[in-house]
Amino acid sequence: MKANELFSASARDGFAAPYHFTQITQKVNTEYPFKMFTTGNGIEVLQCDYKCLSNIRISLPSDISRKYVFLFNLNDTLHFSDENILWSIPKLHNMLYFNEQNSKMVFNFRKGNSYKFCLFLLKSSNFKRKIQDFVGENAQSHFYGRNLLYKAYPNLKITDHVYKLLECKKQFPENLICVGYINIIIGLLLSQYIDLKNGIGSGKSCLREWEIAALRKISKEIRERPEQNYAIKTLAKQSGVSMAKLQEGFKEMHGHTIANFIREVRLLKGEELLKNSDLNVSEIVYSVGLCSRSYFSRIFKKKYKCTPTDYQRQQASLDGPSSK
Repeated sequence: MKANELFSASARDGFAAPYHFTQITQKVNTEYPFKMFTTGNGIEVLQCDYKCLSNIRISLPSDISRKYVFLFNLNDTLHFSDENILWSIPKLHNMLYFNEQNSKMVFNFRKGNSYKFCLFLLKSSNFKRKIQDFVGENAQSHFYGRNLLYKAYPNLKITDHVYKLLECKKQFPENLICVGYINIIIGLLLSQYIDLKNGIGSGKSCLREWEIAALRKISKEIRERPEQNYAIKTLAKQSGVSMAKLQEGFKEMHGHTIANFIREVRLLKGEELLKNSDLNVSEIVYSVGLCSRSYFSRIFKKKYKCTPTDYQRQQASLDGPSSK
């Protein structure tokens, strides 16, 4: 690999283990771990959520010749190989990979491990246009060359959006949301890569692996039950993560303090109820965990440029004469 790498390709970057792996392909009568779909903008997506019952070696079911591979690993350490070298991607780490001379990627799944990851494949012929969209024209020079390998540290924003993507349905209209997540995830990893190439930041998360898991659990709970009362001190005690680390982690993952994140989630829930429920504004205010209608109206108007009452009327008029 060439000088545009951040990590050189050598045997020490891979792994050595005396495991015997059974080679399987998509035609073999066994549970195949990959789910595949394509987006309207030419990106192939492969997802894997797999509990391995025996040591197996599985070739990626898609040719990666002249394609950029974006890999995001959420669980046990992932091992894969190209022609000669074995690579390892730890839990919550990400990777950007391109090898012009290689057309195969083979995964070594180990017995007893649980794998959860996804890959995006972009044709190099389309990449010039796409990176203009994601990170601007000045970034193009970073991606020209025969080979590229960037093994990235955990990025909380990327991890959060990858989980959202995996949980999202792939049928219309949810598939449109999936495309949005994919674009965000690719853009975030490219931006992280370019920043590090330009000497900006370290690329490392402020949290350790178990702290990231705790942060995700708290975020999920708030999204699912925004009406609950959440005290930072209580969240820190229950999770085992210090208050300072929680605040820093929320800013890194969501771009908000914990209090602002809760407010944003309540606003989104309130907007959803205004659109899809028969509750009046006062009922919605209390159902999302707020106590003041005037406060809800003020922050709602700041975000959506109209009052909750006006928004509800607009939605009713769009629904037609059969709506309330």
